[in-house]
Amino acid sequence: MNMQNLKENAKQFLKIEPIANKETPFIIHHPFIKYNPIIYQTRKGNIKSIDVFSNKELKKYFDRMEQLIDECKTPQQIFNLMTQPYKLYFFYLNSNKLSNNDYNNCLKDIWINTEFPNNDRNISVKKILTLFKKSDSSLMMSKEENEFYNSLPDKVKIYRGTHDSNNYEALSWTTDYETALWFAKRFHTDGYVLEAIIDKKDIIAFFNDRNEHELIIDFTKIKDLKIEKDLTIKI
Repeated sequence: MNMQNLKENAKQFLKIEPIANKETPFIIHHPFIKYNPIIYQTRKGNIKSIDVFSNKELKKYFDRMEQLIDECKTPQQIFNLMTQPYKLYFFYLNSNKLSNNDYNNCLKDIWINTEFPNNDRNISVKKILTLFKKSDSSLMMSKEENEFYNSLPDKVKIYRGTHDSNNYEALSWTTDYETALWFAKRFHTDGYVLEAIIDKKDIIAFFNDRNEHELIIDFTKIKDLKIEKDLTIKI
C-alpha cells in the first residue's frame, strides 16, 4: 500500500472547483466541501466559518485539509475526510494502491454509508460491479454475514424496491420482501417491487449492518424478473 501516493491524489481532489447546487445553493458539490459556509476547526483548535467562494478564505481551508490529509495513517482516515458523493469514485481511481484488507474494508464501509450508491453520478454501476468482483467477500462480511451467505440455497429469490420499473441493473437487492416494499414507498405513495431469481454463485456478498438483508449481486445474471406495481401494504 502506498499511503503517500494516496495522500497526494487526495490533495489533487482538493483542487476540484466547488460548484453550488442550482436548486439549493448552500449545498456544494466538491470532494471535501458539503455546505456553504464551511465550518471547520483550525490547527489551533478555533472554530472558523468561511464563504466557499472567497478565494482567500478557501485557500486557508484547503491548507488545513492538506494538513489533515498528511496526518492520516490509514486509507480509511482519508476517506472519512471526503464527502459521500466522491468516496466511491476516489476508491475506484485508487483501488490499486490499497492492500487487500484495506480494499475490502473501505469498499464495504463506503458502500453501506453512501446514500444511493447505485445511482452515483461519478462512476457507473458497471464499474462498481467490477470493483466488487475484485473483492474478497469473506473479508468484507462479518462472521454472521458469512454464515447467512453460506446458508443460502443454490437459487435465491431476491427483491428490490424502486420508483422506476426499469431500475433492475443495480447491485443492491434484498432477500426480504418487506425491506424492498419500504424502499419502494420511501419517498412516494407508490413504487415498484422487483422480484427475480439469482444463482448463489452470482451473489457477491451479503450485508446486514442496517438490517436490510442486502445482497450485492451481479445484476447481469438475474433471471425471471417480475415487476409488482400495486403496492397495497401500508408502511
